[in-house]
Amino acid sequence: MDTILRAEEIYKVYQTLSGPVYALSGINLKIEKGLFYTIIGKSGSGKSTLIQHLNGLIKATSGALYYNGENIDKANEIVRLSTTEYENGEINYVEYVNALNEAIDMRMKQADVINEYNEAVLALMALNNSL
Repeated sequence: MDTILRAEEIYKVYQTLSGPVYALSGINLKIEKGLFYTIIGKSGSGKSTLIQHLNGLIKATSGALYYNGENIDKANEIVRLSTTEYENGEINYVEYVNALNEAIDMRMKQADVINEYNEAVLALMALNNSL
């Protein structure tokens, strides 16, 4: 099976006046193409936070998330570094555009995986007459 999504040591910590609250603590998981998964747990255990992180709606405090083997934070880092290098005159315009295209390609791969996930959820909902 192909691993389409992998999470490594995902932490999501919210800072409150009374101290840190750990919504996710060291989550590791692999999601393989063609399989269905369920996430179960008590109310407040972090299920929604995990799904929002996997869908890219929120960013973890620490850890790595990979779509089809590509670290999604790498796209952001490519954009940040290439923009700084271009603004400082260290790379030319063509090199800058090539770097941005690489980041866009990575983000498109992420969007494809998220779309496949959402289509699977909709198919399950249709099977359960939840739509």
